[in-house]
Amino acid sequence: PVKNNAMPDVHTQIYPWKKFTIDTIRNGQLPLWNPYGFSGSPHLANFQSAVLSPLNLLFFLLPFVDAWSILILLQPLLAGIFTYLFVREIGVSRVGSVISSIAFMFCGFIVVWMAYGTLSLAISILPLALLGVQRFYNTKQVRYLILLSLTIPLSFFSGHFQTSLYFLIALGFYIIFKSIAAKNKLTAFYLLLTTCFGIILSLPQILPSIELYNHSVRSEIFQISEA
Repeated sequence: PVKNNAMPDVHTQIYPWKKFTIDTIRNGQLPLWNPYGFSGSPHLANFQSAVLSPLNLLFFLLPFVDAWSILILLQPLLAGIFTYLFVREIGVSRVGSVISSIAFMFCGFIVVWMAYGTLSLAISILPLALLGVQRFYNTKQVRYLILLSLTIPLSFFSGHFQTSLYFLIALGFYIIFKSIAAKNKLTAFYLLLTTCFGIILSLPQILPSIELYNHSVRSEIFQISEA
């Protein structure tokens, strides 16, 4: 019996999209269009295709099945490592940090959606972004602003807009919380500016996806119902 009715999407959509992405890039082309879905459909603009994800490099180094397996397994591993580093940075003991990392890497959301290789990956970057914020507050070193700016496209390129939006909201609240606690408006300004820069870096994925949504059937139905 099927326990998660969304799981068939993995082998009917996500896995074939990834295979098409890698094969197209191997042929020296950017996979903007997928001719195999219905009469053809936008591919890069399809947010869940994750064409721009840096982890696609795995598929050029390893056999496809092995790269896919590593991509899936990396999600809880990265979530655990990043959580441990962040929690240690805010002063939690080693034992407490290990417990925190295990709690997050095996939380319900990451475990349930891990097979997709998109949702769990998009949120696993969150502790790394929070680590960048915390270390910038502690050290005022520019390299942590760079780290923060890179985590945002890493999440948005992972392939699930809704999860990345949650990531961005949580990051924004943490920056606001730190600015109130530290009473340092200039540091908060730098962090918010860096966050905006990270969003700009994410636009190669966000803008085509917005354009696709505006021309989608669901968008038209929404507009008609509103009228």
